[in-house]
Amino acid sequence: MTRYGPQDPFVLRYQNSHISRRAWADEELNPFTVRRYECHFWDINDHHPRAIEYVCKFGFKGILLCGKAMDVDHTLITLLIERWRPETHTFHLPVGEATVTLEDVQVLWGLRTDGSPFTGNDFYELGWNNLCAELLGFFLEQSEMKEKGLLVSALVNRMMRHRLEDGLPLVAYIQRARMIVLMLLGGLILPDGSGCKIPFMWLTMLRDIVVASAISWASAALATLYHNLCEASMGKRKDSGGAAVLLQLWA
Repeated sequence: MTRYGPQDPFVLRYQNSHISRRAWADEELNPFTVRRYECHFWDINDHHPRAIEYVCKFGFKGILLCGKAMDVDHTLITLLIERWRPETHTFHLPVGEATVTLEDVQVLWGLRTDGSPFTGNDFYELGWNNLCAELLGFFLEQSEMKEKGLLVSALVNRMMRHRLEDGLPLVAYIQRARMIVLMLLGGLILPDGSGCKIPFMWLTMLRDIVVASAISWASAALATLYHNLCEASMGKRKDSGGAAVLLQLWA
């Protein structure tokens, strides 16, 4: 009788908790929900060229050149999660092992692979709302904040209601560029399971364009994807975060 599944427990030591065990037990695995919110950015078709210029200077020109991302195939992502092994950070496929690399992120999205780590500061002595006013140009309502973060919808609503015109002070275009970058980070590159919240600490890394442009955004995207794949493959969540669009492009 043929025995399916892992053969060496010394390598795949998390098998008893891995979601693939359901396949060997003939249990049905419901597709993971992949949430993303950056699509609203592409729905606004009149972003001011000066703001887009600074988005590129922040290091996201490659993302903009890709245009609006494809719809996520939830079934494909679920099958990949089922094949992901947190012990090796690779997909175990019938043809062998494979994984997403930094080079893949650079080729597919044009994000920088070398440079400073993306960390941020989880404390701001003057208060997060004051930081938003300084770097984004507006104060948040209480309903627009959630668990030390701001909702992506707050950025969408602001950009929809306040379109930029020519002849504004330079700071206005830079503030709008930061809003766009945050939307891309929170909705496409580094989304959490909800896909709707952006940590305030990310904003601390966008104060200086030169500093932000030197960050290894590809490393941040890949690390976040790996982390979410590990958690999902161990059955710790039903909503999968991380750059699912990147994973689908790679696959």
